[in-house]
Amino acid sequence: MPVDSETIGFLEDVKKGKPRHFAMICKGVQILSLIVYKKGTVEKYKKQAKEQGRGQFYHGVIDGKGVDICFKLLSSDGYEKPARQGTHPEKIF
Repeated sequence: MPVDSETIGFLEDVKKGKPRHFAMICKGVQILSLIVYKKGTVEKYKKQAKEQGRGQFYHGVIDGKGVDICFKLLSSDGYEKPARQGTHPEKIF
């Protein structure tokens, strides 16, 4: 999996405790492409990630400190829209 120098720099920022966004392409459990960024739209980095490989697209936020880095998934392909109104369990009870 090739990673550009900008992504490596942003991963160093994450190690220092600064959260960053990520876009990732996976096929099964293998990561084909990982892009870490600070600003910009998801669509821009989604296109860039898909140039490096084909598979399932994920994006979210990376945070943590030191070696304890956590990838927090925001959404994946096919789940861009919020849930329909009226499907919340709190409203049922």
